[in-house]
Amino acid sequence: MIKFKFKLNKKTVEATVPENWGEVTLQHVLNLEENGGNNVSEILAALTGQNYEFIENSHPSTIFEPLTQVLTYIYDAPKWDKLKLLKQINLGGKLIKAPKKLEFCAFGQSRMVLDKMKDLDTEKRLPINILADILSIYLQPAYDGKFVSQRVEDIKPLVLQMKAYEAMPYAFFFFKKLYGKKIFGRIGLKVSLKTIKNLQFIQRREMINLTPLTTS
Repeated sequence: MIKFKFKLNKKTVEATVPENWGEVTLQHVLNLEENGGNNVSEILAALTGQNYEFIENSHPSTIFEPLTQVLTYIYDAPKWDKLKLLKQINLGGKLIKAPKKLEFCAFGQSRMVLDKMKDLDTEKRLPINILADILSIYLQPAYDGKFVSQRVEDIKPLVLQMKAYEAMPYAFFFFKKLYGKKIFGRIGLKVSLKTIKNLQFIQRREMINLTPLTTS
């Protein structure tokens, strides 16, 4: 990581930026996807975790070094789905083995994954908004030794700090397994598109039933 300082008027903020794709974390990738990365200020904001407006108003001399480094690699992103799945990945300083046969995962994992996916559209694209959640659900047992649903949120910060080259290939792998060719949710429950739509209908109906009635 490259350390540097932003300067805005009299305020100075220390920050870091990845030196290459090998230092880019899952959080960085999600930031880039969510914030667009349409210009260099957005890219720096995503990679430093700093406010976009703050970077836009910083003195140019403080931006030159990190920007120069970022531009050497940012437009040559790896094809994450083509990278090899590592036998062991680093999660919070602990080497673990990610599951590859999702049909053998715990029922609680299948339930949580289905709950996360039921609001998605049926287009086969990587859902960035729940990517870290799905990774956390599948990686938690490998980290703790057994599946504990209450622990999934606890390890999510660790998942976000994983190196992208370790996390992203598994993200694509998991979602390819889940989507399948004709099955939307191959999570050991054989979830069909019809089931997903039924779950969405039930959820909407429950929300209507829970809406407080007003009296005139």
